Amino acid sequence: MPRIFTVGTLKYTTAGMLMLCVSLLWGDFIFFLLDQDLPHIFPLKLKEMGAGDRTIMLLLKTIPSAMVFLIAPAISFHSDRHRGRWGRRIPYLVWSTPLVGLCMVLIGCHDDLAAFFVGNADSVSVLGLSYSRAAVSLFLLCAMIVVFTFVNIFTNTIYWYLFNDIVPKEFMTRFMALFRIVMYLASMLYNRYILPDSLAHFRLLFIAGGIVYTVGFLLMFLLVREGKYPPPPPLVMESAKWGEIWSTFVGVVARKWEQVRGYSRQRAAVVLFLAFLVLLPVSGLGLMMAVLCLVGCGL
Repeated sequence: MPRIFTVGTLKYTTAGMLMLCVSLLWGDFIFFLLDQDLPHIFPLKLKEMGAGDRTIMLLLKTIPSAMVFLIAPAISFHSDRHRGRWGRRIPYLVWSTPLVGLCMVLIGCHDDLAAFFVGNADSVSVLGLSYSRAAVSLFLLCAMIVVFTFVNIFTNTIYWYLFNDIVPKEFMTRFMALFRIVMYLASMLYNRYILPDSLAHFRLLFIAGGIVYTVGFLLMFLLVREGKYPPPPPLVMESAKWGEIWSTFVGVVARKWEQVRGYSRQRAAVVLFLAFLVLLPVSGLGLMMAVLCLVGCGL
């Protein structure tokens, strides 16, 4: 009798587990090569087009971090409580994947979009202000990067939750190890064959990348499926008072802060301990200082 592996209501044979791993690792390769690694070209392209360092950091760090901080918890909450024919993760991924791919294609076509708005003119006037063709192209590229960042939050958030719902726990460690191997393989291929000539082939890379990403990622969703989930628990916050919620929140933050302070104290002790050990061959005080460091930090 073949061995059966279960997670929730899903059941896999050994052949089914092999198919599941191959499908997920294929999606992992596409995800990291085209969704995670390819956007690393953005700083180089923006710099080439004349964007300043502050603009680049604002566009690629500050805005994405603010979006994730504000939007990701809501996405996770609604995904956890969603119950549909396709599950609670795949529906969010299916509709957001084509939008991510479309944004990648439009990023590759930012010069064509600029030509559409400006035409054959060297500049365009908006509200009495004149902008060069290059400025319009840069603005459109920045705008499409922001839209790409927003849409990609859905994929980047929900994608990581899918594994816990469809991979049996006894295979999770081995799967995540293979997951890491494929991730590093995709990064190696990207750094070796794509990044060196990325600026010269920027348009082709993002148009082809958007198409391959959409088709490849959607193919993964056709090969895997989610099981049935129990009804979501009732929303306790609907009947709770805001004062009670705030008090609970403050108490949790205070406890976590005390934990962080304890961890930071221990980490600092270890770092200083290792630093003084490094200095041991140079100075005879190294060992004594290392011991005092640990004692002083209560370790």
